Amino acid sequence: MEKSKKMAALILATMLAVSSSAAMAVTVSAEEDTAVAYSSSDTESWSEYDYQILDDGTIEIIYYYGCDEVIIIPSEIDGRKVTGIKGFNLSNKENIKSITIPDGVTSIGDSAFSGCRSLTDITIPDSVTSIGDSAFSCCRSLTDITIPDGVTSIGDSAFSCCRSLTDITIPDSVTSIGCEAFYNCSSLTNITIPDGVTSIESETFYNCQSLSNIDISNSLISIGMDAFAHCKNLKNIKIPDSVTTIELGAFNDTLWYNNQPDGLLYAGKVLYLYKGEMPENTKITLKNDTSGIADNAFSYCTNLTNIKIPDSVTIIGAWAFFSCPNLTAIEIPSSVIGIGVYALLGCGNLTIYGNIGSYAESYANTNVIPFVDINKKITTLTSKVDNISVNGTFDNGVILNVEKATVENAVKAYNITLKDENGNTIQPNGTITVSIPSDKANCKVYLIKEDGTKVDMNATYNNGNYEFTTDHLSIYALIADTSEPSNEPSNEPSNEPSNEPSNGPSNGPSNEQSSTISDSSKSNSDTNNTDSNKTTSETGKNGVETGDSNNLFAMAAMLTGAITAISTIIFKKKRT
Repeated sequence: MEKSKKMAALILATMLAVSSSAAMAVTVSAEEDTAVAYSSSDTESWSEYDYQILDDGTIEIIYYYGCDEVIIIPSEIDGRKVTGIKGFNLSNKENIKSITIPDGVTSIGDSAFSGCRSLTDITIPDSVTSIGDSAFSCCRSLTDITIPDGVTSIGDSAFSCCRSLTDITIPDSVTSIGCEAFYNCSSLTNITIPDGVTSIESETFYNCQSLSNIDISNSLISIGMDAFAHCKNLKNIKIPDSVTTIELGAFNDTLWYNNQPDGLLYAGKVLYLYKGEMPENTKITLKNDTSGIADNAFSYCTNLTNIKIPDSVTIIGAWAFFSCPNLTAIEIPSSVIGIGVYALLGCGNLTIYGNIGSYAESYANTNVIPFVDINKKITTLTSKVDNISVNGTFDNGVILNVEKATVENAVKAYNITLKDENGNTIQPNGTITVSIPSDKANCKVYLIKEDGTKVDMNATYNNGNYEFTTDHLSIYALIADTSEPSNEPSNEPSNEPSNEPSNGPSNGPSNEQSSTISDSSKSNSDTNNTDSNKTTSETGKNGVETGDSNNLFAMAAMLTGAITAISTIIFKKKRT
């Protein structure tokens, strides 16, 4: 199962390879001395700097081509204030050990100090409000950095591959942290996500192998793909209740995940994953306060048959139920406002139950999945008394009540009723199917009226069960059929041994949950019924015709029937 789920992750990763390669290219290019192209007509030079004059008259430095190990960036050039550093592209980045950014600079641009492998000291003034993409990526010698309180955004890969970085303080002013921001910061031990941050993007802390604790604010809503993957020592994770979305592989290969028991695994109030091997014919009802279902949560859970999602859930993640071929019924409440890509792909037998006009109905129609009004869902109620069951549409809280009754000459008799949540006896909402297990195949089922008269329900006997439809529950009796057999082929089930082995069990259905969702209104007889009429009909063709004009053929037919009966008994004994 775990391997299968990893396959899903691999497939998704492959689909995202093109977009991911662009992000990775930032990290790779940071290892190289690449320059940002700019037009010389737009630039001016001063000392060892090239710069541009912005619309507000301030200066943005775009290049430094000096050779100093210690750089103090000027606060003014030609009387104009320096407010930005854009793509510094240092010519001697391998040798730089210290950089001081002057007060007044508000932005550190993309790749500004990327690849300064010897940099150990950086001073960032309080005036800085944004740190661009890959601004300090691959500054391998940088051990700590203080981000000033004025910073509101940290760009993609801003500190990626800063392998010596052990400590970093993210101020409360930060509201946005880009993907891969701390990617492969293998020495980072602790991190605190401030209150203003609402999302942790993809691979933000990927492969931070020394990270053991993470403190996440209550403002967080989503955690991106592989956000903490391969943080091998991460054992303490407190996910706030505000989180509703967790993407694929967010906590893969962490101590926290590896130490969790098999079964439903929650991260905060999000159902993160079904861990381990799922038992056969599994029916799941999620906890009432579940806020979301994570990406890949039940992918390849081939034994999952139905699931009920509470009305606290708002998001169902991508690939959540990918390749669950035996999933036949899923209840999706109106609270769900988003379902990720391929969430139900590979669920070929699925019916979605939801409210008319809901997102679930729209999703079902768009993806050509059968949809049923949840208020009209088909449900099977099963009694503990002899496993009698009824199949139909019932209101919430309705239970099946069965009591044994006494009826003259009856093999068995039952008083079958429905009770509402208050214990009142009620009748069904329309037609229902009643199934009464019995090992007696020669009975008829009768409705017993109050005056004692009997009404034949025209029940059929299938796989050890008498089945009939009705819109009124009362007392029903199984009475042996003593009528004379007809010489003509009959549509009624034969009590004589069949030449064909039966596909169904001789005793009644297994004792399942008292209330389960059925994926369709079809009876089990559609798939399991053995056509005992077939043998009877065929025997009729080759046996005795009406009348006694040919006694020889009649005797031959009787002999054939006897041989058939003996053969059937022997066959059944062999099967047993």
